[in-house]
Amino acid sequence: MPDLFGDPTPDPHARIVRVWGDTVRRAVCRGAHCQAAIWFAENVKSGRPQPFDGEPTALRIEEDRATGRPIWILDAGMAHHATCPDVAEFRQGKTREPGPDDRTPAERRTGSRRYENFDRGGR
Repeated sequence: MPDLFGDPTPDPHARIVRVWGDTVRRAVCRGAHCQAAIWFAENVKSGRPQPFDGEPTALRIEEDRATGRPIWILDAGMAHHATCPDVAEFRQGKTREPGPDDRTPAERRTGSRRYENFDRGGR
């Protein structure tokens, strides 16, 4: 809830995302059925570009102590993934079948190959 001085700080339980304020740029969604005009900004935590519907408006702006770069605090509800009809195309590692490199550390140590027939279509 905003305070009397107009602070746009959201509900403390709201989901937020931190992006580098100096990386905001316009783009077009590459989804085959979407092609929406979107905005990208680099996520501070992951370092990956994150798409947003509409021009991102910072709820709050902080400064990175090490670099002096602006960090924009955005409402996570602005993310384009919530509205894109082609969102499944962009999910990395979520839609593919597990392969030999997906073994746990214990399986790698023991040499277990539970996916050894993966290339032949068997399990």
